[in-house]
Amino acid sequence: MSRYSLAVKMVVLALLVALVAPLAGVFAQTGTVLEVAAAQGNFTTLLALIDAAGLTDTLNGAGPFTVLPPTDEASPPLPQIVTDYGPQS
Repeated sequence: MSRYSLAVKMVVLALLVALVAPLAGVFAQTGTVLEVAAAQGNFTTLLALIDAAGLTDTLNGAGPFTVLPPTDEASPPLPQIVTDYGPQS
């Protein structure tokens, strides 16, 4: 293996570590769906929808659950009828 190809591999590895390392905190979290979403601070739309649907108790349970929600920035604003419906915490 030439020094050039080794250097290229080292640079690529360093870039991958730099790009993936910030995600480790998101994937390493423990807790219920609601605890993790609330701790992140950018899933208030998701939390409002869960509350309006009456799923708070369910998603505070042990699970397992897989949730792939968009962040608040990627979510469209909720219509007033959605926020007015359902249980309110």
